[in-house]
Amino acid sequence: MEHFLDNESLFEYGGISHLSDQAPAFPLGEGWQIALRSLVNYPIGTELYVIETCGAEYTLLTNTNPKNYKGDIWDEKLLHTALFVEDLIELQQKGYVEGVKPITEFQYMLNKFNSLLKAGCTLDENGDLLFYTGTPEKGIHKHTLERPKIEKYASDYLSEEWDEIYREELIAKYKDSEKKYIEIPDSFNVTEQGKQEFIKMAKKLWIPTRIESRIKPLIDLNLFDTAVRETAILCEDILKKFHKTHSFGEKLIELHIKKCIEANAGMYNAGIKVYRQELRLMNIFTRNPFMHNIFDISRENYDAILYRQCELFRLMEQAFKKILAT
Repeated sequence: MEHFLDNESLFEYGGISHLSDQAPAFPLGEGWQIALRSLVNYPIGTELYVIETCGAEYTLLTNTNPKNYKGDIWDEKLLHTALFVEDLIELQQKGYVEGVKPITEFQYMLNKFNSLLKAGCTLDENGDLLFYTGTPEKGIHKHTLERPKIEKYASDYLSEEWDEIYREELIAKYKDSEKKYIEIPDSFNVTEQGKQEFIKMAKKLWIPTRIESRIKPLIDLNLFDTAVRETAILCEDILKKFHKTHSFGEKLIELHIKKCIEANAGMYNAGIKVYRQELRLMNIFTRNPFMHNIFDISRENYDAILYRQCELFRLMEQAFKKILAT
Protein backbone atom coordinates (compact mmCIF):
# COMPACT_ATOMS: atom_id res chain seq x y z
CA MET A 1 0.00 0.00 0.00
CA GLU A 2 1.29 3.45 -0.84
CA HIS A 3 1.90 5.97 1.91
CA PHE A 4 -0.84 8.57 2.29
CA LEU A 5 0.33 12.15 1.62
CA ASP A 6 2.99 10.60 -0.63
CA ASN A 7 2.79 13.01 -3.53
CA GLU A 8 2.65 16.15 -1.40
CA SER A 9 4.40 16.71 1.87
CA LEU A 10 2.62 17.27 5.13
CA PHE A 11 2.99 21.03 4.80
CA GLU A 12 2.42 21.40 1.05
CA TYR A 13 -0.78 19.33 1.07
CA GLY A 14 -3.46 21.89 0.27
CA GLY A 15 -6.37 19.60 0.94
CA ILE A 16 -9.45 19.32 -1.20
CA SER A 17 -10.57 22.51 -2.90
CA HIS A 18 -14.29 21.93 -2.32
CA LEU A 19 -13.87 21.08 1.38
CA SER A 20 -14.33 24.06 3.71
CA ASP A 21 -11.30 25.44 5.50
CA GLN A 22 -13.43 25.22 8.65
CA ALA A 23 -13.68 21.44 8.40
CA PRO A 24 -11.89 19.72 11.30
CA ALA A 25 -10.58 16.92 9.06
CA PHE A 26 -9.63 16.27 5.44
CA PRO A 27 -9.29 13.02 3.47
CA LEU A 28 -5.92 11.27 3.75
CA GLY A 29 -6.03 10.85 -0.02
CA GLU A 30 -8.01 9.29 -2.86
CA GLY A 31 -8.84 5.62 -3.41
CA TRP A 32 -10.73 2.97 -1.44
CA GLN A 33 -7.48 1.62 0.05
CA ILE A 34 -6.70 4.95 1.72
CA ALA A 35 -10.34 5.31 2.78
CA LEU A 36 -10.12 1.91 4.47
CA ARG A 37 -6.81 2.95 6.01
CA SER A 38 -8.60 5.98 7.47
CA LEU A 39 -11.43 3.93 8.94
CA VAL A 40 -9.26 1.34 10.69
CA ASN A 41 -7.91 4.12 12.91
CA TYR A 42 -11.06 3.33 14.89
CA PRO A 43 -11.48 -0.10 16.53
CA ILE A 44 -13.24 -2.52 14.19
CA GLY A 45 -16.98 -2.40 14.84
CA THR A 46 -16.96 1.24 15.96
CA GLU A 47 -20.19 2.93 14.89
CA LEU A 48 -19.42 5.98 12.77
CA TYR A 49 -21.92 8.76 12.14
CA VAL A 50 -22.11 11.21 9.24
CA ILE A 51 -22.07 14.90 10.16
CA GLU A 52 -22.36 16.21 6.63
CA THR A 53 -22.24 14.83 3.11
CA CYS A 54 -21.51 17.22 0.26
CA GLY A 55 -23.30 15.64 -2.70
CA ALA A 56 -21.20 13.07 -4.50
CA GLU A 57 -17.95 14.59 -3.28
CA TYR A 58 -17.05 13.97 0.35
CA THR A 59 -18.50 13.00 3.70
CA LEU A 60 -17.38 14.08 7.16
CA LEU A 61 -17.91 11.60 9.97
CA THR A 62 -17.30 11.08 13.68
CA ASN A 63 -17.62 8.32 16.27
CA THR A 64 -19.88 10.56 18.40
CA ASN A 65 -23.62 10.06 17.88
CA PRO A 66 -24.99 13.51 16.89
CA LYS A 67 -28.44 12.59 18.25
CA ASN A 68 -27.08 12.18 21.78
CA TYR A 69 -24.45 14.92 21.72
CA LYS A 70 -25.55 18.26 23.14
CA GLY A 71 -22.47 20.25 22.11
CA ASP A 72 -21.03 21.33 18.75
CA ILE A 73 -20.57 18.17 16.68
CA TRP A 74 -17.95 20.05 14.61
CA ASP A 75 -15.85 20.78 17.71
CA GLU A 76 -12.24 19.86 16.94
CA LYS A 77 -11.97 18.25 20.39
CA LEU A 78 -14.04 15.39 18.96
CA LEU A 79 -12.65 12.83 16.54
CA HIS A 80 -13.40 13.41 12.86
CA THR A 81 -12.55 11.68 9.60
CA ALA A 82 -13.24 12.78 6.02
CA LEU A 83 -13.73 10.39 3.10
CA PHE A 84 -14.56 10.73 -0.56
CA VAL A 85 -18.08 9.45 -1.27
CA GLU A 86 -16.86 7.53 -4.32
CA ASP A 87 -14.37 5.62 -2.14
CA LEU A 88 -16.99 4.88 0.53
CA ILE A 89 -19.34 3.47 -2.12
CA GLU A 90 -16.55 1.22 -3.41
CA LEU A 91 -15.85 -0.02 0.12
CA GLN A 92 -19.56 -0.84 0.48
CA GLN A 93 -19.60 -2.70 -2.85
CA LYS A 94 -16.59 -4.76 -1.78
CA GLY A 95 -18.25 -5.65 1.52
CA TYR A 96 -15.66 -3.79 3.62
CA VAL A 97 -18.22 -1.50 5.32
CA GLU A 98 -21.87 -1.96 6.24
CA GLY A 99 -24.62 0.59 6.79
CA VAL A 100 -23.89 2.56 3.61
CA LYS A 101 -26.51 2.66 0.83
CA PRO A 102 -25.62 4.06 -2.62
CA ILE A 103 -28.43 6.21 -4.03
CA THR A 104 -29.15 8.45 -7.03
CA GLU A 105 -28.81 12.23 -7.03
CA PHE A 106 -32.61 12.55 -7.02
CA GLN A 107 -32.94 10.45 -3.87
CA TYR A 108 -30.11 12.40 -2.23
CA MET A 109 -31.79 15.74 -2.97
CA LEU A 110 -35.18 14.39 -1.87
CA ASN A 111 -33.65 13.24 1.43
CA LYS A 112 -32.11 16.68 1.89
CA PHE A 113 -35.41 18.40 1.10
CA ASN A 114 -37.35 16.22 3.55
CA SER A 115 -34.71 16.66 6.23
CA LEU A 116 -34.97 20.45 6.04
CA LEU A 117 -38.76 20.24 6.06
CA LYS A 118 -38.64 18.04 9.17
CA ALA A 119 -36.22 20.49 10.80
CA GLY A 120 -38.88 23.21 10.68
CA CYS A 121 -38.67 24.86 7.27
CA THR A 122 -42.00 25.71 5.64
CA LEU A 123 -43.37 25.35 2.13
CA ASP A 124 -44.41 28.18 -0.17
CA GLU A 125 -47.46 28.21 -2.43
CA ASN A 126 -45.61 26.14 -5.06
CA GLY A 127 -44.64 23.41 -2.60
CA ASP A 128 -41.02 24.52 -2.58
CA LEU A 129 -39.03 24.84 0.62
CA LEU A 130 -38.90 28.27 2.19
CA PHE A 131 -36.16 29.31 4.60
CA TYR A 132 -34.30 32.39 5.77
CA THR A 133 -30.70 33.28 6.56
CA GLY A 134 -29.06 36.23 8.28
CA THR A 135 -29.86 38.23 11.40
CA PRO A 136 -32.19 41.17 12.16
CA GLU A 137 -29.12 43.37 12.63
CA LYS A 138 -27.48 42.49 9.30
CA GLY A 139 -30.61 41.72 7.36
CA ILE A 140 -32.83 38.68 6.73
CA HIS A 141 -32.60 36.94 3.36
CA LYS A 142 -35.36 34.77 1.94
CA HIS A 143 -34.49 31.58 0.02
CA THR A 144 -36.38 28.77 -1.65
CA LEU A 145 -35.31 25.22 -2.44
CA GLU A 146 -37.25 23.67 -5.28
CA ARG A 147 -38.95 20.38 -4.49
CA PRO A 148 -36.96 17.66 -6.30
CA LYS A 149 -38.76 16.23 -9.35
CA ILE A 150 -37.46 13.00 -10.82
CA GLU A 151 -37.97 14.22 -14.39
CA LYS A 152 -35.15 16.72 -13.87
CA TYR A 153 -32.69 14.03 -12.79
CA ALA A 154 -33.83 11.51 -15.37
CA SER A 155 -33.60 14.06 -18.19
CA ASP A 156 -30.88 12.05 -19.97
CA TYR A 157 -33.44 9.29 -20.38
CA LEU A 158 -36.29 11.65 -21.32
CA SER A 159 -34.48 13.79 -23.88
CA GLU A 160 -36.58 12.94 -26.94
CA GLU A 161 -40.28 13.62 -27.40
CA TRP A 162 -41.11 10.02 -28.23
CA ASP A 163 -39.41 8.96 -24.99
CA GLU A 164 -42.54 10.11 -23.15
CA ILE A 165 -44.19 6.88 -24.31
CA TYR A 166 -41.70 4.97 -22.18
CA ARG A 167 -41.61 7.51 -19.35
CA GLU A 168 -42.18 5.10 -16.45
CA GLU A 169 -39.78 2.56 -17.90
CA LEU A 170 -37.07 5.15 -18.40
CA ILE A 171 -37.51 6.61 -14.90
CA ALA A 172 -37.24 3.08 -13.48
CA LYS A 173 -34.01 2.68 -15.43
CA TYR A 174 -32.66 5.87 -13.86
CA LYS A 175 -33.55 4.63 -10.38
CA ASP A 176 -31.38 1.56 -10.93
CA SER A 177 -28.32 3.40 -12.23
CA GLU A 178 -25.93 6.28 -11.53
CA LYS A 179 -25.88 5.73 -7.77
CA LYS A 180 -23.05 8.13 -6.98
CA TYR A 181 -24.48 9.43 -3.71
CA ILE A 182 -24.91 7.80 -0.31
CA GLU A 183 -27.56 7.36 2.34
CA ILE A 184 -26.57 6.37 5.88
CA PRO A 185 -29.78 6.17 7.94
CA ASP A 186 -28.02 5.75 11.28
CA SER A 187 -24.39 4.67 11.44
CA PHE A 188 -21.93 2.48 9.57
CA ASN A 189 -18.83 0.49 10.44
CA VAL A 190 -15.97 -1.54 9.01
CA THR A 191 -16.79 -5.24 8.61
CA GLU A 192 -14.61 -8.19 9.58
CA GLN A 193 -13.97 -8.62 5.84
CA GLY A 194 -12.74 -5.03 5.70
CA LYS A 195 -10.43 -5.67 8.64
CA GLN A 196 -8.94 -8.73 6.96
CA GLU A 197 -8.39 -6.76 3.75
CA PHE A 198 -6.46 -4.08 5.64
CA ILE A 199 -4.36 -6.77 7.33
CA LYS A 200 -3.37 -7.99 3.85
CA MET A 201 -2.57 -4.44 2.76
CA ALA A 202 -0.48 -3.82 5.88
CA LYS A 203 1.93 -6.67 5.14
CA LYS A 204 3.90 -4.22 2.97
CA LEU A 205 5.57 -2.68 5.98
CA TRP A 206 8.10 0.09 5.97
CA ILE A 207 9.76 -0.01 9.40
CA PRO A 208 12.12 2.82 10.44
CA THR A 209 15.40 1.65 11.92
CA ARG A 210 14.70 3.35 15.27
CA ILE A 211 11.51 1.35 15.64
CA GLU A 212 12.82 -1.94 14.25
CA SER A 213 15.80 -2.05 16.62
CA ARG A 214 13.43 -1.89 19.61
CA ILE A 215 10.67 -4.22 18.49
CA LYS A 216 12.59 -7.06 16.79
CA PRO A 217 13.52 -8.85 20.06
CA LEU A 218 9.91 -8.55 21.22
CA ILE A 219 8.52 -9.88 17.94
CA ASP A 220 10.91 -12.85 18.11
CA LEU A 221 9.35 -13.67 21.50
CA ASN A 222 5.80 -13.17 20.13
CA LEU A 223 5.27 -10.31 22.60
CA PHE A 224 3.22 -8.33 20.10
CA ASP A 225 1.27 -6.18 22.58
CA THR A 226 4.57 -5.23 24.25
CA ALA A 227 5.94 -4.29 20.83
CA VAL A 228 2.93 -2.01 20.22
CA ARG A 229 3.46 -0.44 23.64
CA GLU A 230 7.19 0.03 23.05
CA THR A 231 6.62 1.78 19.72
CA ALA A 232 4.00 4.07 21.29
CA ILE A 233 6.39 4.96 24.12
CA LEU A 234 9.21 5.57 21.64
CA CYS A 235 7.14 7.94 19.49
CA GLU A 236 5.89 9.86 22.51
CA ASP A 237 9.38 10.05 24.00
CA ILE A 238 10.77 11.43 20.73
CA LEU A 239 8.05 14.10 20.70
CA LYS A 240 8.70 15.05 24.34
CA LYS A 241 12.46 15.33 23.85
CA PHE A 242 12.09 17.29 20.63
CA HIS A 243 9.91 19.90 22.33
CA LYS A 244 11.75 19.67 25.67
CA THR A 245 8.56 19.13 27.64
CA HIS A 246 7.13 16.75 30.22
CA SER A 247 3.66 16.93 28.66
CA PHE A 248 2.14 13.73 27.31
CA GLY A 249 -0.97 12.48 25.54
CA GLU A 250 -3.38 15.09 24.18
CA LYS A 251 -1.48 18.04 25.70
CA LEU A 252 1.71 16.93 23.97
CA ILE A 253 -0.11 16.52 20.66
CA GLU A 254 -1.63 20.01 20.83
CA LEU A 255 1.76 21.52 21.71
CA HIS A 256 3.32 19.74 18.75
CA ILE A 257 0.57 20.82 16.34
CA LYS A 258 0.89 24.42 17.55
CA LYS A 259 4.60 24.32 16.64
CA CYS A 260 3.76 22.80 13.25
CA ILE A 261 1.33 25.64 12.50
CA GLU A 262 3.92 28.24 13.57
CA ALA A 263 6.49 26.60 11.28
CA ASN A 264 3.95 26.73 8.45
CA ALA A 265 3.71 30.53 8.57
CA GLY A 266 0.71 30.31 10.87
CA MET A 267 -1.36 28.30 8.38
CA TYR A 268 -3.41 25.40 9.76
CA ASN A 269 -3.60 23.66 6.42
CA ALA A 270 -5.25 20.39 5.43
CA GLY A 271 -2.07 18.33 5.85
CA ILE A 272 -1.60 19.44 9.45
CA LYS A 273 -5.27 18.69 10.17
CA VAL A 274 -4.79 15.19 8.78
CA TYR A 275 -1.65 14.80 10.91
CA ARG A 276 -3.40 16.00 14.07
CA GLN A 277 -6.22 13.51 13.66
CA GLU A 278 -3.72 10.70 13.03
CA LEU A 279 -1.88 11.56 16.24
CA ARG A 280 -5.08 11.78 18.29
CA LEU A 281 -6.61 8.58 16.92
CA MET A 282 -3.39 6.69 17.58
CA ASN A 283 -3.19 8.15 21.08
CA ILE A 284 -6.80 7.30 22.01
CA PHE A 285 -7.20 3.90 20.40
CA THR A 286 -3.67 2.47 20.49
CA ARG A 287 -1.36 4.25 22.91
CA ASN A 288 -3.81 4.54 25.83
CA PRO A 289 -5.30 0.99 25.77
CA PHE A 290 -1.92 -0.75 25.32
CA MET A 291 -0.28 1.42 27.96
CA HIS A 292 -2.70 0.25 30.65
CA ASN A 293 -3.69 -3.27 29.58
CA ILE A 294 -2.28 -6.63 28.53
CA PHE A 295 -3.57 -7.87 25.17
CA ASP A 296 -3.30 -11.20 23.39
CA ILE A 297 -3.09 -10.21 19.73
CA SER A 298 -2.13 -12.17 16.63
CA ARG A 299 0.85 -11.37 14.41
CA GLU A 300 -1.55 -10.26 11.69
CA ASN A 301 -3.33 -7.79 13.96
CA TYR A 302 0.02 -6.55 15.18
CA ASP A 303 1.20 -5.88 11.61
CA ALA A 304 -1.93 -3.76 11.00
CA ILE A 305 -1.18 -1.64 14.08
CA LEU A 306 2.53 -1.42 13.31
CA TYR A 307 1.80 -0.20 9.78
CA ARG A 308 -0.14 2.75 11.17
CA GLN A 309 2.52 3.48 13.80
CA CYS A 310 5.24 3.54 11.15
CA GLU A 311 3.22 5.85 8.90
CA LEU A 312 2.76 8.22 11.82
CA PHE A 313 6.48 8.10 12.57
CA ARG A 314 7.17 9.11 8.95
CA LEU A 315 4.92 12.16 9.35
CA MET A 316 6.62 13.06 12.62
CA GLU A 317 9.96 13.16 10.83
CA GLN A 318 8.49 15.52 8.21
CA ALA A 319 7.19 17.76 10.98
CA PHE A 320 10.53 17.82 12.83
CA LYS A 321 12.38 18.74 9.66
CA LYS A 322 10.00 21.63 8.93
CA ILE A 323 10.11 22.98 12.51
CA LEU A 324 13.92 22.84 12.64
CA ALA A 325 14.15 24.69 9.33
CA THR A 326 12.28 27.74 10.65
